[in-house]
Amino acid sequence: MGHAQGPPPDSARPAPQGGTPEKWLRRRVVDAIRRITDNGTKWRAPPADFGIPWRTVFGYFARWAKADAPKRILDQLRRRLRLRRRRCPQLPRPQRG
Repeated sequence: MGHAQGPPPDSARPAPQGGTPEKWLRRRVVDAIRRITDNGTKWRAPPADFGIPWRTVFGYFARWAKADAPKRILDQLRRRLRLRRRRCPQLPRPQRG
């Protein structure tokens, strides 16, 4: 997913209401997760140019995975692609037999 297809830049998002501001840009965390999962890098041995501690990157990944975020993201991307190709946005459900 390129920058043009990804989530809006951090500056385009509304500022969080209250609480401590995030220390790491969400975009950098997502890029780090994508790089680790795509290249098969070990969580505890990320490249030095990440600049984000591995525990932080893994923590985000674990929380998002527990919340089923990767499935929801893939479902949304699939829906957009099907609409772009002028197909039904929902996949047909398998019939029970």
